[in-house]
Amino acid sequence: MLNTVEKQTGFVFFYNRDLLTNSKPVTIAAKDMPLDEFLPAVLNDQLLNFRIEGKTITLSRKAAPAPVRNIPADDSTFVIRGVITTDVGEPIPGVSVTVKGSRIGSITDPKGTFAIRAAKGQTLLFSAIGYQQKEMRAQEGRLIEY
Repeated sequence: MLNTVEKQTGFVFFYNRDLLTNSKPVTIAAKDMPLDEFLPAVLNDQLLNFRIEGKTITLSRKAAPAPVRNIPADDSTFVIRGVITTDVGEPIPGVSVTVKGSRIGSITDPKGTFAIRAAKGQTLLFSAIGYQQKEMRAQEGRLIEY
């Protein structure tokens, strides 16, 4: 996949080969997909992060997942839907949205929208390359900043 992206885009990858040791096979059908949408889709299930600077894509290892803690029963949870945008209202695709301390997660689509199941009081973590990580607490189907 890396060679194909380099040939089709003119970008180059910079990474330590050991990062790919435990990577999973990737299958994706994409046509005319922007690189900033393609890479999150391809790397979503991998233990890899990426950062684009100029014409260089740097790969790095994702942090180890947090230990699973106190996951509420399904009947005490609700779905939170939202849109992640920049300060000027532009949608941000590829933002990782996770319930802190669990394996529950989502990623924003090309329009910046997400949906995730959480319980009242749980904390959602929002992170994306090039943006500061943000935490918000779930409160009866909505989020409150703290």
